[in-house]
Amino acid sequence: MRPSTLIRALATLLLALAVNMALAAETLRTAIACEQPAGARPCTPGEITLPYHWDLKYSATDGSARFEMRFPAASVAPPQTGRGGAEPAVLLPRIGNAFDIELNGNRVFAVGEPGTQRHDTVKRPWLVHLPSAEIRADNALVITIHAVLGRAAQLAPPTVGHYAELLPAFERHQFWRVQLTGALMWMAAVLSVMSLAVWTVQREGMFLAYAVAELAWACRLSDLFMIEMPLDWQLWGAGVALTFATAQLAMAWFFLNVVDRWRGRIRTGYYAYVGLWLLVAPIAIGLKLRDLWVGWVLLGTAIFLVLAVYIGWRGFKDRHVWRWLFGSFLLAAVVAGVLDILESPGSMYMHPTWTRLVWGSYSVVLALLVGRRLHKSRAALLASNAGMREALERQAHELHEAHEHQARADLGNAMLAERQRVMRDMHDGIGAHLSSMFSLVSREPPPRDELQGELKAAMEELRMVVDAMTPFDGNLAVMLGSLRPRLERRLGLAQIRLEWAVDELPVAEHLTPTQIQHLQRLLLEAATNVAKHSQATVAVLSARGAPGGIELAMRDNGKGFAADARYAGNGLRNMRWRAAALGATLSISGEGGSTLVLRLPV
Repeated sequence: MRPSTLIRALATLLLALAVNMALAAETLRTAIACEQPAGARPCTPGEITLPYHWDLKYSATDGSARFEMRFPAASVAPPQTGRGGAEPAVLLPRIGNAFDIELNGNRVFAVGEPGTQRHDTVKRPWLVHLPSAEIRADNALVITIHAVLGRAAQLAPPTVGHYAELLPAFERHQFWRVQLTGALMWMAAVLSVMSLAVWTVQREGMFLAYAVAELAWACRLSDLFMIEMPLDWQLWGAGVALTFATAQLAMAWFFLNVVDRWRGRIRTGYYAYVGLWLLVAPIAIGLKLRDLWVGWVLLGTAIFLVLAVYIGWRGFKDRHVWRWLFGSFLLAAVVAGVLDILESPGSMYMHPTWTRLVWGSYSVVLALLVGRRLHKSRAALLASNAGMREALERQAHELHEAHEHQARADLGNAMLAERQRVMRDMHDGIGAHLSSMFSLVSREPPPRDELQGELKAAMEELRMVVDAMTPFDGNLAVMLGSLRPRLERRLGLAQIRLEWAVDELPVAEHLTPTQIQHLQRLLLEAATNVAKHSQATVAVLSARGAPGGIELAMRDNGKGFAADARYAGNGLRNMRWRAAALGATLSISGEGGSTLVLRLPV
């Protein structure tokens, strides 16, 4: 509700209090009544005192009641101040379920018709104009109400006067019963949506319970704006009772979560009660057993009262301010319900206002609690995030130190392995040739040609060791280019010309220094075999990119070899072992000259 509407209503209330003493209006408290329940004999008129409650006397049947009241013309005399709104009017604070008004025998206003069940005029006040032309010195005002069984069919004392003086009282009733209800309804709907949004993030039962309770209560209050209902009363009234019972059940669920009692036998009992309610409600609606579902709502109210006492007692015992406050509000809700019943006896549909006011203020307190719980959850989450962040930082630091330690260890192991490899290569290669040279030197006279051969071989082994220590950038063409002079020298000793056919090759960064050495030795071994056994004049070394890798090939125009040739044993085994160490495949053919093809994956 907008602030301007609230200010206007309060101003109207103050104005009504200020001019009340000067009003000529008259409240009609006695009437000649004729009650006509459905199927009964014609009534006998008798005098009664208003207010009148059909549902206290004839709650199990439909019918109508006719009230004749008299008032003098002075009661509706125009004001002497000359203000506007001087036409006669009648104020009806509570009337229903449907009604019609006659003035001096003429029908002047009606809402609903006899026998209809879709009107409930008691939900709001009525200010009805009376035709000035029909006013006489002594006036007969006849009001007929059409009652539906189980409904709050009532007639509060009407007030006759001119429109302007009745308007403040009408607006006062309108504010407390309609406008305030609208504000409470929208507040409940907004709180329900907010709590449901929180529940989608927090997934805590109390937020869902609160969202359901406020949504059910908003639906319950929305009924108070529907003078003409879309369904007959039996079905519509059952739905209204269901929304009220749902609000009670959801609020009980909420409070049990708040006081940390949502467990054990209490939770089991709650589930049993809800299950029984889901069984009873369809039966009561289907068979139109009004007393059954009204009684069940009363039972829910009684359980609500017990819960209020329990929560208040726990709050007092535990010195818990919030729990004590909840218990107090629950008791206040029960007291408000009693006051509403006393104000409107027989009405079980909460047309009075006290219960709505208590529930509305209660919703504000519960919203504060939800906000408090959300704030605590947020603080706990932030603290948890901070602790998790510190733990992650500490773990990251530990992992970093462990990684550096492992990296240093790996580097040390790699250096040791490389050192051992170099020592092994020098021992097996250069050392063997130096030993041979030492033996040749001790002869008399030393064989010069053999010494030169062993020296060249030692120098070649030394170059191989140095090349293996040089960082490899993945460029095989450069590596093959550095190997070319040695291949030409080995083949040249057998008068074989080396032809070079190396294309641009893909990068092979994955090869380690040891694998590069295996590749070099494999090619040198192949050149040595060609020089010793092929009797060729030309050997061709080719290298090109192939699907998924690089293809290296050495071909000659020699005599070839047979598959069972004796020289093919250890040499081929060594080359195949080196190819396996490279992760490559090796194929060798001895027909029409020897051909060696090495397919190296990249």
